[in-house]
Amino acid sequence: MKTFMGLLLFVPIACIRAALWIIGWIATAISLVADGQHHTPRMWKMWADAAATPAAYSTSRWRKYVWWAWRNPTRGLKGVFKQPIPEVQPNPDNLVRPSMSRHKYASRWMSHGIYWEYWYLRKLEPGKYFEFRFGWKFVDGNDEFFPTLQLRIGG
Repeated sequence: MKTFMGLLLFVPIACIRAALWIIGWIATAISLVADGQHHTPRMWKMWADAAATPAAYSTSRWRKYVWWAWRNPTRGLKGVFKQPIPEVQPNPDNLVRPSMSRHKYASRWMSHGIYWEYWYLRKLEPGKYFEFRFGWKFVDGNDEFFPTLQLRIGG
């Protein structure tokens, strides 16, 4: 029942976040015009932050666009929701990604009250992974607790 109630909360918030992603694809491109790549005006803070961009993504406008619009599309939502409990450890990253790990895959179902998350990670080959993550992103160490849908193959 709690998971069902959680879905009633999750779906509208996830839809709002998805709409912000789509707006962000355009807004982020506009923010990179002129000085936007070095200083992010307040009106673009929902999607971009030049000062908080990792060095590896600061080498070109295109890399900044990828970081802001695709890798971290709604950074302005940080801190809106508070993660209710610590992340369960070890998580799939800790089990599958280390180079000496014998785990080919790992998954996690985590829930607390109306918040839930399913996470699956599989090693495809050295340095390549398939990841599927759906629900509220439980992660310790930052304040990015909001609905997520991750589906990717990469490093």
